[in-house]
Amino acid sequence: MANEVALKFLNEQITGLRIISQELTRIYLTLTDPDVADEFRVKITNLDQLLFALESARNNLEAAEPIPPPSAERLAALQSALQQLDAYVRSDQNIHMALNYLTQVANLIVGA
Repeated sequence: MANEVALKFLNEQITGLRIISQELTRIYLTLTDPDVADEFRVKITNLDQLLFALESARNNLEAAEPIPPPSAERLAALQSALQQLDAYVRSDQNIHMALNYLTQVANLIVGA
């Protein structure tokens, strides 16, 4: 049971970060300024590395002995970060605001 809660928590983190990575990639593919593109590429690469680590942790957890579930504070922090991600409206953001906002939400998800 405890692992199920922890797995759900990791899956929600992974899902949130995948959404952010996809949105950053979508923006990256429309960029014409090489400097801005480099900035986005770095963020996308960092997110992909983080996603790999979280997915590895999830796979290890699936094979592990039961562990305690995440604290209520961590669950609340993740839900808050996911709600902020849900509030993101891509048409209302300029490129740098989008990068900053999505990076901020990604940091909240990771920090949850």
